[in-house]
Amino acid sequence: MIRIASVRSLVGLVALPAAGQSATVALTAPSTFVSAGERVTVSLVADFDGGGAGPGVFGPAGLYGFGGSISTSESSDLEATGSAVSVSPLLPLGVAAEALNSGFELVRTAGGRTLADGALGFAPQPLAMFELQIDANASEGDSITLSFAGAVVLALADDLSTYSTSPGINQQQLGSASLTLTIGGGRLCADVNNDDAVNSSDFFAWVTAFGAEDLVPCDVNSDGSCTSSDFFAWVTFFGNPLADPGNCPPIS
Repeated sequence: MIRIASVRSLVGLVALPAAGQSATVALTAPSTFVSAGERVTVSLVADFDGGGAGPGVFGPAGLYGFGGSISTSESSDLEATGSAVSVSPLLPLGVAAEALNSGFELVRTAGGRTLADGALGFAPQPLAMFELQIDANASEGDSITLSFAGAVVLALADDLSTYSTSPGINQQQLGSASLTLTIGGGRLCADVNNDDAVNSSDFFAWVTAFGAEDLVPCDVNSDGSCTSSDFFAWVTFFGNPLADPGNCPPIS
């Protein structure tokens, strides 16, 4: 299993946040259903609410830095290896990483901005991306869970405020993020009625699933929700079958 070398996490001497300030992180992938042998791009994204804080001695309010690790569930039988780490160009301090080969840690990374950089703001910010290689021998129904542990640092007025998954003194709680990837049954996502064909009858099946909020057949674009965007995804796959990833979960 490939590992990424540890990088010293960013920590800040902090003040208690004002009411309404918060920080969250999330792990995302194009789909939570993958295929055996597939390479999946996983992103670490942070989101903040500055509670109206303005600029201060550390520069504009917003994301100041982050550090942490992404690990895989130890009990999983589904092997995964991480590689090709990169960070958002919004974080000019970049990332230091090298390959290791032990344990369950996939990626350990840190990044941040300098005082001279503009604010990274409080909209969701991509912090890091890496590729996950799924075991070619994985079986349908196998799953693997990734989790993030670490901290993000906000510049809020004249303070650096640290949010951590394991907070210490004067640090705030950062909700842990996890992502479970499951080996799908290979169903074409546009095959909404599960008859091994993609045709106009799948359109009517999608309309029914949408009205019933039946997630598995409705979620054509595999984003974990049943919305009108799935209809446009179905139209795309119907017109271009080669664009259909074919990794949607089976319909029971």
